[in-house]
Amino acid sequence: MSLTFQQQEKFVLVTLKAEPDSEMLEKAVQLTTGFLKKGEKNFILLVQKVEQPNSSFVAMVEKISLDATVKGGNVVVAKPNEDVADILEDMGIMFTDSLEEARDYIFMEELEQEFLDEDEEDEELLY
Repeated sequence: MSLTFQQQEKFVLVTLKAEPDSEMLEKAVQLTTGFLKKGEKNFILLVQKVEQPNSSFVAMVEKISLDATVKGGNVVVAKPNEDVADILEDMGIMFTDSLEEARDYIFMEELEQEFLDEDEEDEELLY
């Protein structure tokens, strides 16, 4: 299969092993929806094999990003080439040069959200 999903500690790693097509788009959206229903909300898309981003790639990234954002999550694209990075920048999608940087970003965002949630709870206790 040219698309794999691996559940990690704080995110789901989505690896694209080929140029995306409409079939891959449908499969990615279907699997992402399943993970979101299970409470997973953070996704890292590993796209080093994507050389020429096409409309299926853009639609897939937009859909996963929108669905994750609605659930309070994040999407980070790891290892894009220059053409992919240019499109992601125009889309406002976070991207990193390495998988490690993407993981760090997700973990930092989760920590920040935990602190914000604790601050909100503390404020409620004061009133």
